[in-house]
Amino acid sequence: MDKAKRFEKWRVGCGAIAAALFVVAAWCRFSLPQTPLIDTDYGYLWPVLSKLAGEAFARFQGVNFIYPGAVLGLVRLTGDFRAVTIAQHLLGLAAGGLFWLAWRRLGLFLPQSERGARIHLIVGLMGLAIYLLANNPIWLETRLRPDAVCMFFEMLCSWLALEALVAAHLCARPRRAWGLALGASLSAVLLAALKPSFLLSAGLIVALLSVLVARLRGLWIKKAGFAVSLGAVVFAIAARQSALTHDDENTKLFLPRTLFLFQAPIILSQIDRDLAAGLVPAAVRGELVILTADLQRDMQEGHRLNPNHYPVLGYDADYLQVRNESWFWRWRRRMGAEKFPQFLHYWYWRSLREQPWAFARKIARQVGVFYRWDCPAFGTHRPLPVAYATSQPAVTAPTTARLLGLSPAGRSLAAQLERLRAYKSADRGLGPINRAQKYAGWSFLAVLLLSLVLSPWLVRAGLGRALALLVVLYSLVAGNVLSIAAIHSMEISRYSEVLFLIALLAHLLALRCWLASWEARPVDRRLIVRPKSGMVRDV
Repeated sequence: MDKAKRFEKWRVGCGAIAAALFVVAAWCRFSLPQTPLIDTDYGYLWPVLSKLAGEAFARFQGVNFIYPGAVLGLVRLTGDFRAVTIAQHLLGLAAGGLFWLAWRRLGLFLPQSERGARIHLIVGLMGLAIYLLANNPIWLETRLRPDAVCMFFEMLCSWLALEALVAAHLCARPRRAWGLALGASLSAVLLAALKPSFLLSAGLIVALLSVLVARLRGLWIKKAGFAVSLGAVVFAIAARQSALTHDDENTKLFLPRTLFLFQAPIILSQIDRDLAAGLVPAAVRGELVILTADLQRDMQEGHRLNPNHYPVLGYDADYLQVRNESWFWRWRRRMGAEKFPQFLHYWYWRSLREQPWAFARKIARQVGVFYRWDCPAFGTHRPLPVAYATSQPAVTAPTTARLLGLSPAGRSLAAQLERLRAYKSADRGLGPINRAQKYAGWSFLAVLLLSLVLSPWLVRAGLGRALALLVVLYSLVAGNVLSIAAIHSMEISRYSEVLFLIALLAHLLALRCWLASWEARPVDRRLIVRPKSGMVRDV
């Protein structure tokens, strides 16, 4: 048997293993109860229940309308909230499929040899197994929040962008590249709308694809259409969000509240400086002194009650805003609905102008929560934390309970959650998968740093394009981390865990580049492109 036939059998065998992994992953997901887990971020549930009850599709509490709108559509179509979890599990499996497709395409930018191709398939299967059988994606998919679908959209825009690159530079098919680039850009915009923390990452993808489209030969009308289509989609999403939330006070307060409370120590120090320097008008000086003393007292009280909550931040920011009698809501009532947002806005921006290095230090500490020697993106969640008792505080709250009772789907959801109240999933963690996740978490930062150090060697080995793609993947992760670090706190685990799949792809590509560098042979385009059709052979 010649080498080509042996390698083809090897590829078929790898495909069979991948198919078996998807079957096991589907069982891991669909053997669980399909009722979604509900938490106290009511913006994802309240608009749906309100609309099902015949009221307005409103009260988003600062979240985008797209995810609640999709939930509403599924529940209206099926009459059951379980359809949402089923759809999220299917998208989770689809994310694994996109990971596998993207990984196969990445092999085109590495040295082409039978040995290298075998190694590439093995590494890809390892990554696919880690993602499909890990507990944390399953846990995210079970929850009623957009974190459940982020990994799918991350991989969708990454895969489409990669296909656009292949079409443009390896196949010389500009029309196909244009269509794929547009699809990737639109999916990136949708990801940023679902989860605003992806705004920087999505902007990077759109910027790179805009350059790719601009460099395509001809297609001037299509190039203009690319920009117009993107602008129209962004405008449509923003306009619809504004129309739905124009009278939603919680949505208007969400960003100023978050910016103020998660930078509160810096803002307090700026207020103290201005008070000491006599820069505060006498008319508001007394009230400002009382306000800052009240804030410091609540920060100390929250830290005393929850010392392990936000340990890097140094205080419990949620304690200042979640309770009805928290500092935020007390002073909002005291200062008034118009004056209080102005107060939050003024002191945040004044503090940022006067103390930029203090903000930079805060951001650096929060970035360090992710980039540490045990990266939280690879958290193992053993056992699988599907416990429906955690949904009770949300669904038994008076307003939510009333809304649940106003529609058949709401009453069915309440009954399902009550029946599952005592349910706790068994220890579903697989030992080898958990260990692989831990090893990936422990080595993530080291591999990143070594890849930067070894980058000149990788370029000399003919891996310049692969290294550029690696930089882009790492940048997509960094963009999300930087966004959260600047506005909020990376100490909430799900902010890191939604980056699991894209971080895993970057991590494995870095390791693969190291292995490929030993072959030290650049990519030969003739080996991967069929001359007549322009189609690309997969690794």
